[in-house]
Order: sequence, then C-alpha cells, then structure tokens
Amino acid sequence: MKDKTQWIIYTRGTIELNRMAIMFTSIYKHARTFFDNSFCSVLYYNEDPKLWCAWGTEIKDIGKQIVRDCTNKTKALTLFAQFDDCTKRALAAARKIKKQNLSNCTNQELIYYYDYLSKESSSAHALLTLAIDAFDVVFDNYLKIIIKEELANKKSDLDNEEFMNLYQEITTPQYRSYINLEKEAIMTVAQKKKTDLLDVQNIHKKFWWTKLGWENMTPHTIAYFSNQVKKNKNSTKKELLALQEKTKEIKQRRDTLCRDYFLSDKIKHTLWIMDKFCHYLDLRKEMQVKTVYAAHLLGKEVSKRYKMNTDDFEWLWYDEIKQILRGGTANKKEIEKRKKATFVLLQKNSIKTLSGREAQTAAQQELDVECSHELLLTGIAASKGQARARVKVCCGAKDALKKVKKGDILVCGMTLPDYVPAMEKAAAIITDEGGLTCHAAIISRELEIPCVVGTKKATYVLSDGDLVKVNATKGEVKILKEYQ
Repeated sequence: MKDKTQWIIYTRGTIELNRMAIMFTSIYKHARTFFDNSFCSVLYYNEDPKLWCAWGTEIKDIGKQIVRDCTNKTKALTLFAQFDDCTKRALAAARKIKKQNLSNCTNQELIYYYDYLSKESSSAHALLTLAIDAFDVVFDNYLKIIIKEELANKKSDLDNEEFMNLYQEITTPQYRSYINLEKEAIMTVAQKKKTDLLDVQNIHKKFWWTKLGWENMTPHTIAYFSNQVKKNKNSTKKELLALQEKTKEIKQRRDTLCRDYFLSDKIKHTLWIMDKFCHYLDLRKEMQVKTVYAAHLLGKEVSKRYKMNTDDFEWLWYDEIKQILRGGTANKKEIEKRKKATFVLLQKNSIKTLSGREAQTAAQQELDVECSHELLLTGIAASKGQARARVKVCCGAKDALKKVKKGDILVCGMTLPDYVPAMEKAAAIITDEGGLTCHAAIISRELEIPCVVGTKKATYVLSDGDLVKVNATKGEVKILKEYQ
C-alpha cells in the first residue's frame, strides 16, 4: 500500500467521468511539454455522491518552478501569453460547436467535432489546469517567507497578528472577478428607467456560462437575467459606483501599505503575479466549463440518436463514444459499474481505469485518510473576520445549495463557481484545500466573508451541526462546546 501522503486531495460532489475526460487525456498527452518533461500523477475516484480528485505531490516541484520563473518578468509574460493563446483556441472551438445544429450532423461529423474539440482545447486543459493549481499549492508559503525576510532586514518588528493583518490587506487581489462584473452589468441595466430586452440579451450573451460547473451543465437563461435585473431595480447609483470603485480602493490601499512598510519592487512584482493568476483562475473556469459544455452537447446528441440515457454517456471516455458512432455498442454492464464507483489513475506512462469493486479496493489503498478529532484546526487566513455558528459539511455544490442556510458556516473540500449562491448565505467558509489564489479565497474577499482555506482535514474532523468559532484573521477554527 502506498503512503497516503503522496496525494494532495480535493473533494467535491459527484462529477461524471466524461466531464473530466478531456482534462485527463490533455494532461496525459501534453503536460510534459510545458514543464521541462515533468509529470504530475492524477487520481480520480468517484463513489456517489462524492468525488476525490488528487494531484501527486510532484505538483509542489512544478509550483516552485513556476514561482521561480515568474520572478523574471519576461518569463512571466511569456507564460501568460501561452495562457492567453491556448485559452483563445479552446474557447473558439467550444463556441463553434455550441452554434452547430448537431442534429443535422452525420456520425462522422460528430466524430470530427469530438476530435476538433480535443485538439483545440487540450493545450489549455493541460497547461492551465496544472499550472494554476501548482502555483496555488506553493505561493502562499513563498510570499509569507519573502515578506517576513524583508521586514526582518528592515527591522520592522511585527507580532503575528500585525503581520497577518498586513498580509491579508496587501494580498487582496486587484482584480475584478466575472461574478463582480456580472453583478455590475445587471445593476447597470437595472438603473435604467425602462429595461430593454436587448440589454438583458447582451448580459446573457456575455454571462450565460457562469452557472455552469463540473456538477452542473444547465446554463443561465435570458429569463434568469431578466429576473435579476428586476431584483436590482432598487439598487442605487451609489451602490453601483461603490462596486465599480472597489478595485481602485484596493489598489490605493496596497500602494499605501507598500510605501508605509517600505516593501521592495520584488514584493510588488510578486503581488502583480498573484493578481495575474487570480485573473487566469477565472479564465480557466470559463475555458473549462465552455469546453465541457460543448462535449456535453455532443453527448446529448449521440445519446438521443442511439436512444440511450444521457447519464449513461456521462460515464464513457470520448474514444468509447466515438466507437459507438462508428457502429459499436455501449457496454451497459461497465457503465453501471462506473456509476457505482470509478477509479482513474494517470501516471507518466499509463492511464488506468477501474470500476465497481476493483475501483473501491484501489481507492481504499490510495486514499486512506485518518484524522484525529482535534478541537482546533489551522489553515491559511484567506479573508479576515470572525464568525461563530454551526457548520454544514458539504461534498459538492448541489449538497451546499441544499444544506446551507443563512448564517451557517460552509465547510467543503474546495469551492467552485457553482458554490457561490451557498457562499453568499454563509457566515464563514472553511475548506480543506486551496491557497491565496483559490476560488474560495477570492470570492470570500469579494463577499467580505471570513474564510480559512487549506485546513487539510476540516471535512473529516467537522460534522453537520458542530458549533465552531472561525478566526479568519489568524487562520483558526475552534470547535466549541455548547456553553462556550
């Protein structure tokens, strides 16, 4: 049995194999071309209603290399140009497939679109998926070290609380997420005396995809945005201006702190790198969901054509679907086994897929997790503040949307964009994984919700209904007894 510490584990709700197939095959085929022939193992294990997805610990070495390279601005700009180029190609392919009337396509044309989507998006899936996660794994520790060293050299004697206050202030991203931009677009139209349908259609054209996630393939409708505009009719111009000016205020605050603490150009450059990775986290989300949605549309057409349940197709690799289009048949027994449990292991020279009991056995060997029931959890202070409330431990966005009520504390492996409605109701957020540039960190700051990420084991230690006190300024979560 392999040591469990070889994996950096992320937990989510069930994500069907087909939705992640394009990412897996892309990493297997292309990741080494971007990282000096380095390869990071990937593990996927789904047993309804939960998914365990893990990177091998080699991802830390890749993350350190990315951080080192990015200290050189020319190398950083080269990397970002690669991000832009491959993402542009992936989005163009997804857009082309979405516009097609797939019901008029021949089987051979559907095969062409599967191959076209894979070819045009594989570089983006390989590069952005691995690079952004690798950066996030190591960046927080790197930034803390260089700031502390610089302050020590300048003989700035800050206690831990003062340091964390400074750290959280200067690491608030100078970047407006798509969630913020979507809200601004809705509020801008809502300010008009008379709402034009064209205005709502333009919002839909730009943000139809923001509801999509690994667990959800149903996009926003025009009616949804029309309703959001109505809900925001009472918003004021002052509120809209405050939303628009927030990034400017964050920049001014960071500039002031850098000047007051005499922080060097090296620190300022590193914070610029962080801001850029926050931007590319959003761009990766858009690329991932749009390409996966394009594949979903192809799968829906194939399943309709062969009078099969769409859900069955969600458990097939692309090559298996293409074989059906060439006249083959689906292995229904294997599909049923995969629905119960699916295990995929990507290594440098192989992709292994197991199902049913074999998958469960392999997962028990690889993902054995033991946690003592500590009364104090620590993690990365992602968004300052405190909260005292009961927790809801969620294994996916659907679970969170169902369980989290106003004032609860959301506990999960990590958050994704489809978690946002639940995050907006939460008094605080606690995650197992993530760093300063993860989704939970960015969105919790925008929502001004206390957030502790990277606890490693919150979902294992905490249970629904536990009373906890979150001190996100210190990165601490304390389990309370009823009378405390």
